[in-house]
Amino acid sequence: MTSKNISDGIFYHMFFVILLIVCSPIIISAQDRMQDVVYLKNGSIIRGTVVEQVIDKSLKIKTSDGNVFQFAMDEVQKIAKEAVEESEFVTASSPRGELISRSGDWGMTLAFWSGGEEGFSEGVKIDKKGGFLFRTFYDYYVVEKFAVGMYSNVAPISYEFVSEGAVLYEIGVSLKARFRVNSIAIKPGLCLGWRGIGSDIPLFNGVNAMGINFSIEIQFVSKGNIVPFVEIGFLSQPVGGNEISHMRHPPFLYFGVGMAI
Repeated sequence: MTSKNISDGIFYHMFFVILLIVCSPIIISAQDRMQDVVYLKNGSIIRGTVVEQVIDKSLKIKTSDGNVFQFAMDEVQKIAKEAVEESEFVTASSPRGELISRSGDWGMTLAFWSGGEEGFSEGVKIDKKGGFLFRTFYDYYVVEKFAVGMYSNVAPISYEFVSEGAVLYEIGVSLKARFRVNSIAIKPGLCLGWRGIGSDIPLFNGVNAMGINFSIEIQFVSKGNIVPFVEIGFLSQPVGGNEISHMRHPPFLYFGVGMAI
């Protein structure tokens, strides 16, 4: 097996692992947003978690505000499992709620994109220098912990021992998870897009490629509608090229800061 086949295998294994990480919150969200609902014969409805139940005698249910209620079973009409309404799950006025009650994020990131070795046809390799990367995105939350969206990347590119530079531009779709950790939100994401490169150098000009990227945003609570965040991730190019040469590169890391509204 050649080193190229080995690297391809590692890359695509990593891709599917990342996809699993990003998509798992759909299952998690469906599980942790269920609650116990006790319907009483007098018409009252109590929502929370049943913490104790003695068959045919009594039960205790704890509500989201910490209160515990006890009822005799002859007072109970039925007990059910139901989905938690968003308004019950968290309030938007709480520190965590300011992050997780958002139905969508418009955002932008200014980042430093590291350099690395890009491969071309016939074993030619050229070192890309590190430089700036500008990202914009929109995420729509299908459920509290999972978003689908779109994004764009623009980055000037310069190469070692090459006087002329190039410009990378990319558009695509994204899948992002969202996890709460105290007063921050962590958003791992997988981005798939079409990538082009423009340059005065024929080897680089007119490249059409596939971009497979990964990112992690860490959002912080702030006053108002603006949410600051830091972001780290990578951009990779498993396939691509122009009429002159194929062009590919492994994951190149980037890190930056941004804001979402």
